[in-house]
Amino acid sequence: MKRNYTFLQIAAMAFIALALCNCVDDNGNYNYTAPEEPQVKIDSSYSVNIGERLIIDPQTKFSNKSVLKFTWSISDPNLMLTHEYNDETLDIVFALRAQRYSAMLTVHDTTNNMKYFHHFNIIGSTVFSVGKLMLLEGENGVAKLAFIKPDSTIIEDLYENLNEGESLPKYPKQIVALYNPNILGGIYLGYWLLCADKRDAGVLVDVNTLTKIRTLRENFFDQTNNDIDVSMLVPRPDGTMAGIVNERFYVGSFEGYYEWEGYGYFSQSVTGTYRLSPQLALDASGTFNWAYNVIDKSLVAFIAPARMLFHAEHLQGPPPVWDPKNVGLDLIAFLSCPANFLILGRDADGVVQELRFIGAGQNVMSTYKGAFAHASLIREDTKWLYNVIGELYFSSGNRIYHYNPNSGNLNALDAVIEGDISMLKQSGKTFELYAGSAGKLYTVDITPGQNGRIISTIEGFSGKPVDVYERQ
Repeated sequence: MKRNYTFLQIAAMAFIALALCNCVDDNGNYNYTAPEEPQVKIDSSYSVNIGERLIIDPQTKFSNKSVLKFTWSISDPNLMLTHEYNDETLDIVFALRAQRYSAMLTVHDTTNNMKYFHHFNIIGSTVFSVGKLMLLEGENGVAKLAFIKPDSTIIEDLYENLNEGESLPKYPKQIVALYNPNILGGIYLGYWLLCADKRDAGVLVDVNTLTKIRTLRENFFDQTNNDIDVSMLVPRPDGTMAGIVNERFYVGSFEGYYEWEGYGYFSQSVTGTYRLSPQLALDASGTFNWAYNVIDKSLVAFIAPARMLFHAEHLQGPPPVWDPKNVGLDLIAFLSCPANFLILGRDADGVVQELRFIGAGQNVMSTYKGAFAHASLIREDTKWLYNVIGELYFSSGNRIYHYNPNSGNLNALDAVIEGDISMLKQSGKTFELYAGSAGKLYTVDITPGQNGRIISTIEGFSGKPVDVYERQ
């Protein structure tokens, strides 16, 4: 076949042939010397108290450090900017908020324009960053706030001293720590100090300074002069809270950025025909919030993120041991551990009944109903704790009792508390609990075989512990 080539095609072929010849003649002398890399020593994390000096010396090793430029960058998500410092050693007075910050050291070799990046975290702290926060009840229902430092030093009357003499609402009930694990590796948005004073039933304080941010009445978009009756509120993983106020179920606003005005506020309660008993029990995911409708004495469930209500007739499951649509009890306690739920209440004859069920999403499997054999120990001020492995602890006077729902066995712990017990709370450890009485906070070992011996006692403060939150 005859082919006709254009001038451009012939020129291209000639160029390729010439290039191939050059490759053949190339001796392949490609000696490459990697540039010297600055050797820097940086830890992965640094802790500093607000107001203290933060000094980080990277101990740089390089043949000629005069050609290096150093830039320290600290990302501040609160102000949505980056703080930069230009020196080999970072030496600043730390004045940011007490939280975790992402930071980076950039080392720039000006001779070849190479840059080397070293990432680390800075954790800003205050005296209140590690320890136990206690909500106390004094005489005549006066609420007090105290803090126990890691060395067991006690700081009392914190709220009044840090808020220009202002007092908390009376009749303290609960601490709710707002924590979002998905921001900056975990960030606290505040502590709610909740009380039974219906004029204004709580105060939100900064976790690092314990100064007031706003009251519970101010946490409603629609602020009225009506009484605010808080039964129980629980923290949610987005740093808001949900729960029972004025016998209705409320969910804090979680739409938008956590620093925006209105984040965490309450709008209208979840719609529906219901009046709730004060108790609230959560499933393992924290999505389903189980409660008790006193109108028809039935189970109800709320999906907090969707602000949805499920009445008992909408719940699913196998034929029940007892009917969730007609529980028929006056509730004493409604408790949960992961997916197991326990209800105690009096029936129409005054007999204390024990009910148990497994709840997973909309599925309810009622597993047990029977008279609670130890009803004689229940007092008006009995405190209840259903721990993470499904065992019940409750107080009666100055004693703590351990009840195994599966076997029905009951035994009194060895711990003898001085005075009536005002609080039972799971500690951060599976086999430890906190017990409170006037002027004392006990740590009790509930490891199998230990039978509830007292590990430690902190005393020397005034008031009865109502709640405690440990920050580590």
